Amino acid sequence: NHGLDEARMIQVGFLPGDIPQVPGLRMGAVWRPVQAVGGDYYDVIKIDANTVAVCIADVCGKGLPAAMLMSNLQAAARAYASEALGPGALCERVNRMMCVNTPSNNFISFFYAVMDTRRKRLTYCNAGHNPPILLRSDGCIQRLDCGGGILGVFADWQYKECEIAFDSGDRLLMYTDGITEAQNSEGEEFGDCRLSDLVIGLQGASPSELTEQVVSRVSRFNEGNFKDDVTVLAVEAFTQTASGTAQTASSSPQLLSPAFQADPIPPPAPPIPPLRKLPPTAGAHTAPPSDRPAEPT
Repeated sequence: NHGLDEARMIQVGFLPGDIPQVPGLRMGAVWRPVQAVGGDYYDVIKIDANTVAVCIADVCGKGLPAAMLMSNLQAAARAYASEALGPGALCERVNRMMCVNTPSNNFISFFYAVMDTRRKRLTYCNAGHNPPILLRSDGCIQRLDCGGGILGVFADWQYKECEIAFDSGDRLLMYTDGITEAQNSEGEEFGDCRLSDLVIGLQGASPSELTEQVVSRVSRFNEGNFKDDVTVLAVEAFTQTASGTAQTASSSPQLLSPAFQADPIPPPAPPIPPLRKLPPTAGAHTAPPSDRPAEPT
């Protein structure tokens, strides 16, 4: 369908073609709608030389209606991010706008975070979204669930924000429920536990490798039978040395690279056995140093 092809090209244009380079951060992302267009959204917005905003969202529904709401959300998020609002205040403004523009039977889950590489801090607000996984350099996991309810329901809802440390070797994985709610042939969901174990097991991988491996593992789990859009965004903090090399817990340098993979959901792959529970240090590997780190500003 020529119209859907054009709609897909327009939607791809809403996503960041190249992730903004911010010293001290490296990122990777995968975006794959289950139809030609979809309701998943993510963005990376550079605020200043040391500060970047990242967000991910999931619009209720699939296809063209969800894509239209996604474009509305993208415009609102970028407009308010340019005013350098805190995550809580930004979610409140976006929620009020979505309440006006969103049909009564639709809603949006949304996660928005601001990363300050100079202060090594992350401030976020979670508006009813799947809690992102924060994996510390020591292997500890934290779920980022502070915030409020989903967007587009009640205009007077208030949202909290939370500030936490985000230091060298820490990594944040954001995802939509197309990952955790993917089901195998027996109706079993991939689930939060499998995803957490996978993130721990891939602690040495680069953000791009991590996002690709997450989608690949889920595709093997459900034999490629996706029922919902899939989006994964990973961010890792690192320390830039005087020689220009990167130092992290994994010491896996990577250029801030292409922001998305707009390929269709991959075809079915051979099934695999369920993931076993991994301790914090088990299953880790070091990714090959295939890319250089971001140039310092």
